[in-house]
Amino acid sequence: MLDTARAHLSVVPEHEHDHIDEVEGTRSLRVIDGFDRAAHWARLLGTTLLVTFVIGLVGALVVHASLIENQRALDEQRRAISELEADTESLRHELAELEAPARVVAEARDLGMIDAPAVTYLQIPGGLLDERTIIVAENQLLTG
Repeated sequence: MLDTARAHLSVVPEHEHDHIDEVEGTRSLRVIDGFDRAAHWARLLGTTLLVTFVIGLVGALVVHASLIENQRALDEQRRAISELEADTESLRHELAELEAPARVVAEARDLGMIDAPAVTYLQIPGGLLDERTIIVAENQLLTG
């Protein structure tokens, strides 16, 4: 049986490639010169394309996962910024209420302070604020 298979796999000249075996009614097999080399290169090309596709697919998945993780971190930072802005606005509002002149006066009265009987403005001779000028201003307060 092995000899029969070898006989069918023998190299057939180009002009006899359509020969039909009269006895069995089947085509004889033939080996085409260079077919083994072409098949090798086709397998190599197919394998290379498959490996390239798989690597590209894995790379795309890695990039996509990285994008999702970065977007999640960005959303978290935006949420934190939004919370901080709300806290800042709340603190500004509270500070404005604490600095209100009416509230400061009310707190001073609660502490036992009284309104000044008169307002005295200090005059600075020469317009410069040096040690001598400060002493003169202190004397005006003490005598005035």
